[in-house]
Amino acid sequence: MASVELKAVKDLFGQQFFIPSYQRGYRWGATQIKELLEDLYTFKKEDKEGNKLIYCLQPIIVKKKKYSDKWELVDGQQRLTALWLISALYTTLARIFEPAYKRQDFEYKLEYENKEIFTSLFEKIDEFVENGSLTKIAEGHFKEEKDNSIDCRNLIESMEYISNYKYNEATTGPAVLNDIFQKLRQGNVQIIWYELDETEDAIQTFTNVNANKIALTNAELIKAVLLHSCEKDGTNKVQTLALQWEEIEKGLNNDNFWEFIVNKKNNINGTRIDYLFEIWCAIKENEQKNENDDRYTIFRTVNKYLINEDIWKKIQEIYETLTDWYNNYYYYHTIGFLIAEDEQNTKLIKDLYNIYNEKSKTEFRKEILNRIKKCTKLENYADSPESLNSCFIGTEYNDNNKEKLRKILLLYSISMLVNANNIYERFPFALYKTETWDIEHINPQTPKNDSDNKAQTDQDKREWLESYQELLREDSNEDTAELLKDIDSCNNNELSTFEDVSQRIMRHYKIKSDSINSLGNLVLLDYSTNRSYKNVCFFNKRKRILEIERSSHLAIVEKRPYSNNKNENDKKYKYIPIGTKWVFLKGYENSKSLIVWGETDMNDYLKDMAKNIYNMLNGENK
Repeated sequence: MASVELKAVKDLFGQQFFIPSYQRGYRWGATQIKELLEDLYTFKKEDKEGNKLIYCLQPIIVKKKKYSDKWELVDGQQRLTALWLISALYTTLARIFEPAYKRQDFEYKLEYENKEIFTSLFEKIDEFVENGSLTKIAEGHFKEEKDNSIDCRNLIESMEYISNYKYNEATTGPAVLNDIFQKLRQGNVQIIWYELDETEDAIQTFTNVNANKIALTNAELIKAVLLHSCEKDGTNKVQTLALQWEEIEKGLNNDNFWEFIVNKKNNINGTRIDYLFEIWCAIKENEQKNENDDRYTIFRTVNKYLINEDIWKKIQEIYETLTDWYNNYYYYHTIGFLIAEDEQNTKLIKDLYNIYNEKSKTEFRKEILNRIKKCTKLENYADSPESLNSCFIGTEYNDNNKEKLRKILLLYSISMLVNANNIYERFPFALYKTETWDIEHINPQTPKNDSDNKAQTDQDKREWLESYQELLREDSNEDTAELLKDIDSCNNNELSTFEDVSQRIMRHYKIKSDSINSLGNLVLLDYSTNRSYKNVCFFNKRKRILEIERSSHLAIVEKRPYSNNKNENDKKYKYIPIGTKWVFLKGYENSKSLIVWGETDMNDYLKDMAKNIYNMLNGENK
């Protein structure tokens, strides 16, 4: 079984590494060398309290060669070669900084299989740096050796780049080299040392790691460390942990569960189980990643606490807590809302996890609701349905508050589900987070003149008129006959009378122009559905929504992640939030006409929104 540990670069000095022929040669250029130099130079050696800081490089994978003291270097030769160059070139400065310095105390040997000329170049560099200078290297001392091979050329050009390097005008190569080398020798720079055992195939490991340039994840490294750490307790302990790990990974592969615990804006590196370790690190360290952290921060943190703590038990507890929230109808919707609206999911889950385990269920619920109030900016209005309704009446759509409106509209749908406590219908966060959502006008906006795109404006106007024209034909009487005639005339006369005709249509259906951007005329709808029916009237939108409901029922959607039918999984499912569906079904007490969305409808809609959100935010449904 492979073993994994953190190893300081200084601990590699005196070792011998054999780079087999199945690997490609040395290929690093200026870009990679520059990134390495800047990373190593800019990270701090100590924090504000004087604690030693560590910079962790990506894994070095090795295997002990049989009947030899050499290590077969399976992966990481580019980094190891670049670090060798840095330590070698420091020798040209050591005569100035520390006369007692001995090169042999700070080097490791690199031997490339079937590349005698390239391997001998390392010996030439070692001989030169004892008495040579960075200036000579920069001026092309090894120019002739570039023609020996591609590897030789890349190595010498990397060396020349280091010799010429300037971090800025005030900080040149010697200062950078000195700083980096002191970090190397003092143990600030470490690598993830991944050692294969004698039964593992080095070539297959190399192939797996380098296929599609996929690096080892934190979880893979942590798993190796955890399994290795419990070997002393016997085979049963190792097998039990491996099975538990597999069960958790299986659970995380349930897309409904996964989309509940992450925000789609989260940058989740590696596998899904990495996320649990990231949460644990946030709980343990009580801080977010800082600018010096690299992709293996999680592994380094776990490794730091491994000796004294049963970390795997904590990971199981985190997973069980998340599962409890997912299975609890109330927590699923309320915490799910917070996660969907919070980009810092790790911090949010850390906070809620601590409260969940330290306080009563009543206090935990109160904390969730307070966070929802703060998230939606409703904390000053949630003391009564009337106060919320007053707030909603005074809220209109504009660029400054569209995010607030989107959150309120989402919360309305979620509050309806929470209050109904219908365990057979759950809000599908898995669909919600994979869609783009619009704030849609129920009664369409009247197209405005756009001097920059007159053709598009005219098209929008015609579509708007045609939508109401269809509705007026179904509502035929003397008034509509005259209005229909004027619509035809408007279309035939290049829309010259559009302003007059559109106002008459609005008056006919008692739609106030100042209500178009009010919250009572807004719903939440997915982008593609919203764009599919364009700028049409309520009646036509209603027909489209009902068509979608019939063809993409939530009951089917809930089965989708578990289906073995490939064709079913390839379908594009739609979800109409229940608050939006309720609007187009006209599910309010005073609703009468199904063809228009009137002032009474808007008032009932806002009252129902206020009532449902109030009931949820005040914990009336336990």
